[in-house]
Amino acid sequence: MNSKPDLTETMQQLLAQQLPAALMEKISPLLVEAQQHQQSDWASHMTPTVDNIALLGKLLAGLHHGNLLSAELYPHLMQTREALLADLSLVFEQPHGHFTHGAGYANLEALWWARQQHPERQTVYASSACHYSLHKACELLSLKLELVPVDSQEQMQIERMQQCCEAKPPLVIIANAGTTRAGAIDDINALIELAEHYAAWLHIDAAWGGALAFDEDRKNLLGQIGKADSICIDPHKALQQPRPCGLLFYQHDPGIIDFATDYLHRPPQMRLPGSNGAELFMPLWLSWQYYGQARIAAQIKNRLEQADVFANQLSKLTGWRVLNGKTGIVCFSPDSFQPLPEQSFSEVSINGELMMRTVFSSQHQSAEALLKIVAHGF
Repeated sequence: MNSKPDLTETMQQLLAQQLPAALMEKISPLLVEAQQHQQSDWASHMTPTVDNIALLGKLLAGLHHGNLLSAELYPHLMQTREALLADLSLVFEQPHGHFTHGAGYANLEALWWARQQHPERQTVYASSACHYSLHKACELLSLKLELVPVDSQEQMQIERMQQCCEAKPPLVIIANAGTTRAGAIDDINALIELAEHYAAWLHIDAAWGGALAFDEDRKNLLGQIGKADSICIDPHKALQQPRPCGLLFYQHDPGIIDFATDYLHRPPQMRLPGSNGAELFMPLWLSWQYYGQARIAAQIKNRLEQADVFANQLSKLTGWRVLNGKTGIVCFSPDSFQPLPEQSFSEVSINGELMMRTVFSSQHQSAEALLKIVAHGF
């Protein structure tokens, strides 16, 4: 998201005023390294430029430092968080939601809730392209993760999933909305139908692709997300927010934790986040207030359009196989693999096929700049 304040120079000046020269010498390489995210060809990973307004929100969060486990002491902070969640719940068509430290925590939490509903079941189905955090979550919860094969587009094979469900009814079915390698989106509607048929929990891992919900022209790619039991998104990946910033939305409030917490004004809810305050949501709230939903949606649309331009032009110019996941990640198979700048491209394996990968995650990235690099390299 483009914004008016130039905070990089301002922050450097502030640091120089407050800190001794010897310490500034140690900080200087960090500042130089951080600026590489602002380059038009920085696109090898999901590490976007952090929006300037969001950085101001991070500063505001640090100044506040309230703990919402004692919400009665911070009514304005509580109201701010709840107002933002109410707005975002409409975008994701889910009645409930809360902030997390990232999708890894959200995936674990969704599986935890599902297990409470069906303690007799232990099987979790996900595609072979699912995020590694699901492997960790299942191990922590003593659940059995079974992986379903994907096709050449890195989408889950629905027929194979159906066969798995027939053989063993699942506790949870996990749908990808933007795989880490290719940005692929599973057939979410088909998976929702399977989950309903087998009375399973349907969780959508939309850490990366969930941003499509803001774009009315692309939201249909996410299917009927309002029918999912839970869905997670990482604004620090897709909305240029500083870490930590994750969101978990869900159909049913899981209730409160039945532990001894008499020192608190109210018992904590059954959620993984413990002590937390403005740091999880204030940057996003300030961005939401400053830009508004329409402008944020326009910024997302522009980023995705740049990915489309890159994929279309690359296919026309080379004839190579190009895989556009429609979430901002583009992969391609060149005739031969030549060294390309690590800041712009990374190598991935898509269903056993080695491909090059580039990620459009922020407004600084340019399809033209990346096409020039490919042309020069090959």
